[in-house]
Amino acid sequence: MQKLSRNFFKQDVLTVAPALLGKFLVRKFEDGHIERYRITEVEACRGEMVLLSCQFIIFVVYLHALEFFN
Repeated sequence: MQKLSRNFFKQDVLTVAPALLGKFLVRKFEDGHIERYRITEVEACRGEMVLLSCQFIIFVVYLHALEFFN
């Protein structure tokens, strides 16, 4: 399993989102325990008309990430 580079995420959102399908989120705990979660759904938005929707989605993802990593 190879870690995605920062350059991967510099691509257009409509390229990155579908490319994330099937990839894994991996967390290694201090005790050495590793958990893997496959990405099975993505949503991408771009432009001013969907800005608030995207901000909400990012906020929700952020909250889930906080729960996942804490």
